[in-house]
Amino acid sequence: LAHLYVHQSRYAEAEPLFERALQIDENKFGPDHEEVAIRLLSLASFYSKQGMFTKAEPLYLRSLRIVTEKLGPDHHYTSMIKKGLTKMQKRAARRAASPPPPLI
Repeated sequence: LAHLYVHQSRYAEAEPLFERALQIDENKFGPDHEEVAIRLLSLASFYSKQGMFTKAEPLYLRSLRIVTEKLGPDHHYTSMIKKGLTKMQKRAARRAASPPPPLI
């Protein structure tokens, strides 16, 4: 449902659903399970797409740590998370380098 809300640009409604899904999986599987890593990735991607890079980066990094430890550095999830993290970092760097909008 959260992904549907994102597709419909209903971001305020999507965010708590992503967060709740993460909480459920953390409670069910523990904080360092692969399923939790996938939920972290979903929430990180959501934040990154919203331009909330300071919220996204720690989630990407935690997800990457879990997947690397549990599935290995050559697993396709590891590669997918690294690509998302790199893309987010590039977007954040571009934003930081661009001048602020003029005040009206």
